[in-house]
Order: sequence, then C-alpha cells, then structure tokens
Amino acid sequence: MKTVISKLTNVSTHADGSLTLGFASSKENHTIELKPEVMDQLYVPLLGSRPDDLNSPLSRKIKPVGLRRFRFGNDVGMSFLVGQNVSLHLIMDRSLAAALQKLLETFDDQSTWNVQTPGSGANAVAQVPAPPGDKV
Repeated sequence: MKTVISKLTNVSTHADGSLTLGFASSKENHTIELKPEVMDQLYVPLLGSRPDDLNSPLSRKIKPVGLRRFRFGNDVGMSFLVGQNVSLHLIMDRSLAAALQKLLETFDDQSTWNVQTPGSGANAVAQVPAPPGDKV
C-alpha cells in the first residue's frame, strides 16, 4: 500500500532519538513513530545531494546561520546552526579536518579549485592532497 502524505499534522522528537509523524488521510488520522535506527537510514536520502549538480531538484541547499567546532572522541566536528535550536553536526577524522583546513585557506583562490560548472557531470568536490604523514 502506498500512502502519499501532503501535509503533516504533528511532528515531534523524543528523548530516545525517535521521531513521530502525524498525518491525516481522507478518513482518519495516522501516526508513525520512527526509531533512531530507522532515522539513521533516512539521513543520507533526506540530506544528500549529488556532488556534481548544485542545480538539481534533488540538491539540498542548507544555509547555516552559525558555526561551532567540537571534539568527539579522537575525531573533530563542525556544527552548522540551521534554525532556532537546530544544528547539523558533521564528525570527521583528523585527516579530513586537515583537508578542510586546506580548503578554507585557499577558498578564494580559484586556481586551487577542481570544479566545473554545476550540472556538467564533473566532480564538484575540491581535491586536496593528503596531509603530510598520511598514506594514500
């Protein structure tokens, strides 16, 4: 059975990380509760975009209003504030953090970019050499 939901009547999150969605059909109200392990399966399709086409209708464009950095065990991360009390957290190992630092240092230098026009099928992810000491 396929149900197309065009309007949610209720959305809430719970302390255990689950998400409850309420919606109405023509005959009755329905509630779906998604457990954290199911939510993990949804993150990539909900937030994902093809790296080579920023103009695609499937492209997700999130404009943060604030940034924060943090340490998570041996990894590091960035939090992007995307709404009131809502952040998107990205956790990366230190080699990616070093690559990010290099990208930021050369951000305005177009000669360091490895990109082509969005939609051209080119890989739009800038390539950065591995940090010293890392083996490729």
